[in-house]
Amino acid sequence: MKHDIIQITAEDLREPEPDRIRVELPEETVPPAFSPSPDKKNVSPVFSRILTWKNAALCSLGILTLVCLLLTVSMTKNIGSIEQRVAEQAKESVVIVTMEAPADGFWDSLVRGNEQGVGTGIVIASNRSQQLILTNRHVVFDSRMRPARNLYVTTQDESTVPARIAALPKDPDIDLALILADAIPSIHPVWKIGKLKNVRQGDKVVAIGHPLGMDFSITNGICSSIRDDFLIQHSAAINPGNSGGPLLDQNGRIVGVNTFLIEDSQGIFFAFPADYVRQQHAWEFYEDIRELLKKVKYE
Repeated sequence: MKHDIIQITAEDLREPEPDRIRVELPEETVPPAFSPSPDKKNVSPVFSRILTWKNAALCSLGILTLVCLLLTVSMTKNIGSIEQRVAEQAKESVVIVTMEAPADGFWDSLVRGNEQGVGTGIVIASNRSQQLILTNRHVVFDSRMRPARNLYVTTQDESTVPARIAALPKDPDIDLALILADAIPSIHPVWKIGKLKNVRQGDKVVAIGHPLGMDFSITNGICSSIRDDFLIQHSAAINPGNSGGPLLDQNGRIVGVNTFLIEDSQGIFFAFPADYVRQQHAWEFYEDIRELLKKVKYE
């Protein structure tokens, strides 16, 4: 009996593979703002979101930094230093105060002659017809500590008007005075009067005055100390002619009235507190300035 020979190969011994089924999963829904770009198809959606948030944060930070920089430049340009601001404002409120004391009779004219002195003043209130000016007592007195017979106020544009003493502290040791002058349109009060209790050692200060009768000058320094809880010692240079000029703090408030210096010293100058004007009960009035005093601006 003849049998057919059947050849079996390795392919015939393999188990048949099941039919492959292609399952299409739905794509993850991603908001348009966070959809991956075409060239980042292999980046996972979660990682793509992180990258997008990071870029948005960096962009926002950059814009905020630019805005802050522009604001800083603008403020610096507009504000400038305290000295620059004071220099501009001083032209509108700081005046020269001139005192004249004619000799009393023939013998006095031979011995003493006519007296003349120059100091500084600061306009603190005004109305249509008058201006109230704060200065030193010794600026409006003669060498024998008598009220000057003639007083004049001169502005930066060289306008000159007569003035008169309006009030003096009852305590003669308080070297302050209030004088009245005819109104000059080019000058008016620009600064508030600050409180002595807010002045601290180390605070920056600016002194303004007319040293030796020359055009006004500005010097800066610091508050060195408060002596006897009243006098302001500072290092902003003053000279004869600066008496009666304002001492301003770093915020542009009048905190003192420059009064005297210690001779043969370096940087030891003194000012009386400007807010003594508040204590109206401590003043003796020679003119009715009640309405003007109501216009004085305080801190």
